[in-house]
Amino acid sequence: MNLALAICNDQRPQIPEYTPEPYAELMKRCWNPVPTNRPSAKALSDEFRNLYYFFHS
Repeated sequence: MNLALAICNDQRPQIPEYTPEPYAELMKRCWNPVPTNRPSAKALSDEFRNLYYFFHS
């Protein structure tokens, strides 16, 4: 299935069960159908940095 077409039809990839919950929640926030409700690039950068330190400290 063409991923771009699926996304246009409000379908999203399945999140694997082994995905840590903070990453799964971040993915879902990025998939928000309202663009202004999605995290900015800066917010994503900060979040990834925080998650990295959380999981690697």
